[in-house]
Amino acid sequence: MLRPFLLPGAILLAALSIAGPPPARPGLVVQQPGTLLEQQAAASDPSQTFTAYLPPGYDASRRWPLLFVFDPRGRGTLAARIFLPAAERYGWIVVSSNNTRSDGPWEPNARAVAALWPDALARYAVDRRRIYAAGFSGGATVAWALGAESGELAGVIAAGAPHQPAIVEATPAPAWFGAAGRHDFNYRDTVAIRDSLSKRADVRTVFFDGRHQWLGPETAMRAVGWLEMLAIRDGRRAPDPALVRDTFARDRRDAEALEAGSRLLEAADAYRSLVRTYEGIAPLDDARDRLARITGAKPYDAAVKADARADRYERSRATDALRVLARVLEAGELVPPNSVLNDMRIRAIRREASRDGHMGEAAARALERVFVQAAFYLPGNLEAEGRIREAALALEVAAGIFPSRPGPWYSLARARARLGSVNAAFDALGRAIDAGFDDADRMEADGTFERLRSDERWAPLLKRIGG
Repeated sequence: MLRPFLLPGAILLAALSIAGPPPARPGLVVQQPGTLLEQQAAASDPSQTFTAYLPPGYDASRRWPLLFVFDPRGRGTLAARIFLPAAERYGWIVVSSNNTRSDGPWEPNARAVAALWPDALARYAVDRRRIYAAGFSGGATVAWALGAESGELAGVIAAGAPHQPAIVEATPAPAWFGAAGRHDFNYRDTVAIRDSLSKRADVRTVFFDGRHQWLGPETAMRAVGWLEMLAIRDGRRAPDPALVRDTFARDRRDAEALEAGSRLLEAADAYRSLVRTYEGIAPLDDARDRLARITGAKPYDAAVKADARADRYERSRATDALRVLARVLEAGELVPPNSVLNDMRIRAIRREASRDGHMGEAAARALERVFVQAAFYLPGNLEAEGRIREAALALEVAAGIFPSRPGPWYSLARARARLGSVNAAFDALGRAIDAGFDDADRMEADGTFERLRSDERWAPLLKRIGG
């Protein structure tokens, strides 16, 4: 299992309380509408910065929807850009933190929220009935916690969210749009969150071809459009028949495409969302008929059973493989990585992942589960304990699972450098660059490579990535 992203709920709630009510909104906003402004410092805490976007036509004489964005690595501009097309189309303000973090202490997230919340409400003309939050991975946890604990969010957009039952089951529950790659190791978590929330909140899920990653601008457009429809349905924004008609037609086409592509579980979920979302604002007889036809047929029953089998396969394969790896690492044995990979049955899982359908996707997710542990969580824990050789072995296993990904190769180079294995470190760096590593500044600033910089092989490596 992945190490959970723990939420001390009281800390976030305390941060919001400390932040207090927003100060009076300034009469002038320096930022020009239709522009993206980076590295803005929060008034109450200048160490907290954000990227902000104002939609075209922004005018402080009226109120606008606001979207907070939380990236798990504090990449505020990257995350904000995902939502720009939707923010432009629908007229949303975007405020994206540069300071939120995942897989570590909660304090940076509480501090980011405590600074951004009052600053945004003071700086911009915000419709307090229409404040939203979006996040990826641990950032999605920040978004949901903000909604659950403040009670002031109308909706959350969550990409690749981990399932935190204590958070998800909290009340109140804002509307929730969940997105995940079909190969995301948090795919099942997204399904579990949807099922947990569906009886007490508006929910919609969209799955895409990909792994653990932010949703793309097109999916973000669907998410924001869906929240707009809820606002119209619930009277939080003015009726707009043309917008409803166009958005409903797009959502219906999405559902029909899933049905035509034999993704029956996703299609049924899409039709359920149509029926609930557009109640009272769009004609729904056809959507209800299609939902009944899909769920009442034998292929749907077969798909439910196939998905359950795939779920069991995914969990068992990942668990068995990680048990093998954990046993080797715990023993501290210097076992050849290929031998470990064989014992983990990685080749068999990879063959299964090449298949189409539920089982192929489940196998791909099993590989992703094992990979993220071997490439990130286990080495981090081992290095913290001073067990660098074992960390290097875990990274060699990760590189063996997905040789084309640069991350484990770069981390392996660092581990080997710490062990004094200069030649092996250069080999791993070269493989990282071959796989696409291109951050010359990071490599130059990395103190782990101090011994390597005087070697004649260092400069050519930097040159390969433009350093």
